[in-house]
Amino acid sequence: MAKRKNHILSIALLMVMISGCSLPAAAPAATPDVAAIYTQAMETISVTLTQGAMQAAFEEAASTPEAKAAVPLDTDVPTLPPTPEPTLPPTATLVPPTATPVPPTVAPTATPEPIWPVLHVTEDTNCRSGPSPIYNIEGYLTPEMRVNVVGVNTGNSWWWVENPTYPGYHCWVWMITSVVEGDTSVVPTYLDPWTPTPGLPVIDVDIVNWTPSQTVKCPVKLSFAGAIRTNRMGEISYRWLKNGSLVVETGKVTIAADSMAFIATSFNVSSSETGSMILQITSPVSLQSTNVQYKVKCTE
Repeated sequence: MAKRKNHILSIALLMVMISGCSLPAAAPAATPDVAAIYTQAMETISVTLTQGAMQAAFEEAASTPEAKAAVPLDTDVPTLPPTPEPTLPPTATLVPPTATPVPPTVAPTATPEPIWPVLHVTEDTNCRSGPSPIYNIEGYLTPEMRVNVVGVNTGNSWWWVENPTYPGYHCWVWMITSVVEGDTSVVPTYLDPWTPTPGLPVIDVDIVNWTPSQTVKCPVKLSFAGAIRTNRMGEISYRWLKNGSLVVETGKVTIAADSMAFIATSFNVSSSETGSMILQITSPVSLQSTNVQYKVKCTE
């Protein structure tokens, strides 16, 4: 190491001497500044020594076994593991879904219409909006008519029938003047549309059976039957009127709540006669039945 330094110093001095000898001859010889020359030489030597020291230090460090072991050889190329080929998932086999068989559409079985019993009347009869003579007349039946019975009231005294006067509508017929053919068990029961006045019983009355016209050998007995109905238990007074004013008979009857009573009267006719009869309630309310006509023709 010392030999290298001395060698570098010798080279520096030689360079200084050469530079001094190469000055132009014509210029007057200047007295060299020894201090400046020495300073420049020392700076050059310092730089050179510094570079040399650094180079020497690097070479010395590189020559150690640890450094040689740390520097990889060109041939020591790391071997990378082989790139695995991508494994594709197994191809799924698409199986079409099994179609669910659709059952055939079954048409709903239509419920057969009930076979209604058939009604005809024994005489000309009014057909009313409710099961009582207090209701309005909405139709008319004659003995030759036939209508279906589609209902009955709770008191089993009126039939609800198809209205022959206004097709598509219904009305109520008094059971006493009616004859029903067929099974009445299929007939539904409907509540009576009673609308009583508070504090007063609801009463209705009608003549339900008589002979409107006849030709017979006189004298003959004429009979009339009536019905009285009430929604409240109590005693009811009545009377039969001939031709609107002649009293044929009077009487009293006790009727249970929501019940009916049948009463009758009769008288003899000895000659041909045309007249009318009314059944009148006198107590606890005042009302009367419709006025029915009769005709008797006596034969010889």
